[in-house]
Amino acid sequence: LPTSIPPGFYYDKSNPSIFKIVQDWPVESRLYDSKATPWAVNGDTRTGIPFFLNNIPNQVYIRRWVPSNVPGEEEAIILDIAFPPDGIHRKNKPLYLVLCGLVGGSQEEYVKDLVFHKRQEGSTVAVMITRGLMESTIQGEELLN
Repeated sequence: LPTSIPPGFYYDKSNPSIFKIVQDWPVESRLYDSKATPWAVNGDTRTGIPFFLNNIPNQVYIRRWVPSNVPGEEEAIILDIAFPPDGIHRKNKPLYLVLCGLVGGSQEEYVKDLVFHKRQEGSTVAVMITRGLMESTIQGEELLN
Protein backbone atom coordinates (compact mmCIF):
# COMPACT_ATOMS: atom_id res chain seq x y z
CA LEU A 1 0.00 0.00 0.00
CA PRO A 2 1.45 3.37 -0.94
CA THR A 3 2.01 5.76 1.94
CA SER A 4 3.76 9.04 2.52
CA ILE A 5 5.24 7.80 5.79
CA PRO A 6 8.79 6.55 5.25
CA PRO A 7 9.66 3.13 6.67
CA GLY A 8 11.36 3.11 10.03
CA PHE A 9 11.01 2.61 13.76
CA TYR A 10 9.03 5.38 15.45
CA TYR A 11 9.13 6.12 19.17
CA ASP A 12 8.92 8.96 21.69
CA LYS A 13 12.47 10.32 21.91
CA SER A 14 11.57 12.31 25.03
CA ASN A 15 10.89 9.09 27.00
CA PRO A 16 14.25 8.15 28.60
CA SER A 17 13.32 4.48 29.13
CA ILE A 18 12.28 3.95 25.53
CA PHE A 19 15.21 5.99 24.24
CA LYS A 20 17.66 3.74 26.16
CA ILE A 21 16.01 0.59 24.75
CA VAL A 22 16.26 1.94 21.20
CA GLN A 23 19.90 2.97 21.72
CA ASP A 24 20.80 -0.58 22.79
CA TRP A 25 18.70 -2.24 20.04
CA PRO A 26 20.74 -2.82 16.85
CA VAL A 27 19.06 -1.33 13.79
CA GLU A 28 19.58 -4.48 11.73
CA SER A 29 17.52 -6.56 14.19
CA ARG A 30 14.45 -4.29 14.00
CA LEU A 31 14.15 -3.74 10.25
CA TYR A 32 12.98 -6.06 7.50
CA ASP A 33 15.67 -6.89 5.00
CA SER A 34 15.51 -8.23 1.46
CA LYS A 35 15.52 -11.81 2.79
CA ALA A 36 12.26 -11.39 4.71
CA THR A 37 9.22 -12.44 2.67
CA PRO A 38 9.46 -9.72 -0.02
CA TRP A 39 6.17 -10.94 -1.55
CA ALA A 40 4.27 -9.96 1.64
CA VAL A 41 3.76 -6.21 1.62
CA ASN A 42 3.09 -5.51 5.30
CA GLY A 43 3.37 -6.92 8.80
CA ASP A 44 -0.13 -8.44 8.75
CA THR A 45 0.58 -10.55 5.69
CA ARG A 46 4.04 -11.46 6.97
CA THR A 47 2.42 -12.78 10.12
CA GLY A 48 -0.77 -14.31 8.71
CA ILE A 49 0.26 -15.91 5.43
CA PRO A 50 2.75 -18.39 6.97
CA PHE A 51 -0.08 -19.82 9.10
CA PHE A 52 -2.16 -20.43 5.97
CA LEU A 53 0.72 -22.00 4.05
CA ASN A 54 2.25 -24.14 6.80
CA ASN A 55 0.23 -26.82 8.53
CA ILE A 56 1.19 -27.49 12.14
CA PRO A 57 -0.50 -30.64 13.47
CA ASN A 58 -2.64 -30.46 16.60
CA GLN A 59 -0.45 -30.89 19.63
CA VAL A 60 -1.05 -33.48 22.34
CA TYR A 61 -1.54 -31.98 25.79
CA ILE A 62 -2.10 -33.17 29.31
CA ARG A 63 -4.75 -30.92 30.90
CA ARG A 64 -4.37 -30.05 34.56
CA TRP A 65 -6.56 -27.88 36.75
CA VAL A 66 -4.45 -26.00 39.29
CA PRO A 67 -6.65 -24.99 42.26
CA SER A 68 -6.54 -21.43 43.55
CA ASN A 69 -4.90 -20.93 46.92
CA VAL A 70 -7.18 -17.99 47.78
CA PRO A 71 -9.28 -18.97 50.84
CA GLY A 72 -12.95 -19.43 49.97
CA GLU A 73 -12.35 -19.30 46.21
CA GLU A 74 -13.42 -22.36 44.26
CA GLU A 75 -11.50 -21.54 41.09
CA ALA A 76 -8.74 -23.28 39.20
CA ILE A 77 -6.32 -22.27 36.48
CA ILE A 78 -6.37 -24.57 33.46
CA LEU A 79 -3.01 -25.62 32.02
CA ASP A 80 -2.56 -27.67 28.86
CA ILE A 81 0.95 -29.12 29.15
CA ALA A 82 2.93 -30.46 26.19
CA PHE A 83 6.09 -32.44 26.85
CA PRO A 84 8.93 -33.10 24.39
CA PRO A 85 8.31 -35.94 21.91
CA ASP A 86 9.85 -38.52 24.27
CA GLY A 87 7.55 -37.36 27.13
CA ILE A 88 10.42 -36.39 29.46
CA HIS A 89 10.64 -32.92 31.06
CA ARG A 90 14.23 -31.68 31.17
CA LYS A 91 15.30 -29.30 33.92
CA ASN A 92 18.16 -28.03 31.76
CA LYS A 93 15.73 -26.83 29.03
CA PRO A 94 13.42 -23.83 29.22
CA LEU A 95 9.86 -24.33 30.46
CA TYR A 96 7.53 -22.04 28.51
CA LEU A 97 4.26 -20.63 29.87
CA VAL A 98 1.96 -19.38 27.09
CA LEU A 99 -0.75 -16.89 27.99
CA CYS A 100 -3.07 -16.93 24.99
CA GLY A 101 -5.57 -14.35 26.24
CA LEU A 102 -9.31 -14.06 25.94
CA VAL A 103 -9.63 -15.36 22.40
CA GLY A 104 -7.21 -18.24 22.30
CA GLY A 105 -6.50 -21.73 23.38
CA SER A 106 -3.88 -24.41 23.04
CA GLN A 107 -5.02 -25.35 19.50
CA GLU A 108 -4.78 -21.81 18.06
CA GLU A 109 -2.41 -21.80 15.09
CA TYR A 110 0.10 -19.39 16.63
CA VAL A 111 0.16 -21.40 19.87
CA LYS A 112 0.54 -24.73 18.04
CA ASP A 113 3.44 -23.28 16.06
CA LEU A 114 5.31 -22.25 19.22
CA VAL A 115 4.50 -25.48 21.07
CA PHE A 116 5.54 -27.68 18.14
CA HIS A 117 8.92 -25.99 17.67
CA LYS A 118 9.78 -25.74 21.38
CA ARG A 119 8.89 -29.40 21.92
CA GLN A 120 11.24 -30.35 19.07
CA GLU A 121 13.99 -28.46 20.93
CA GLY A 122 13.32 -30.62 24.02
CA SER A 123 11.36 -28.06 26.05
CA THR A 124 8.10 -28.42 27.94
CA VAL A 125 5.32 -25.93 27.17
CA ALA A 126 2.33 -25.09 29.39
CA VAL A 127 -0.57 -23.16 27.87
CA MET A 128 -2.86 -21.30 30.29
CA ILE A 129 -6.46 -21.56 29.07
CA THR A 130 -8.92 -18.77 29.82
CA ARG A 131 -11.80 -20.18 31.81
CA GLY A 132 -14.81 -21.02 29.71
CA LEU A 133 -12.79 -21.60 26.53
CA MET A 134 -11.87 -24.94 24.95
CA GLU A 135 -14.81 -26.75 26.56
CA SER A 136 -13.73 -25.78 30.08
CA THR A 137 -16.16 -24.98 32.85
CA ILE A 138 -16.31 -21.98 35.12
CA GLN A 139 -16.38 -23.30 38.66
CA GLY A 140 -16.73 -20.19 40.83
CA GLU A 141 -18.28 -16.75 40.57
CA GLU A 142 -15.29 -14.90 39.13
CA LEU A 143 -15.64 -14.20 35.40
CA LEU A 144 -11.95 -13.96 34.43
CA ASN A 145 -8.74 -15.62 35.66
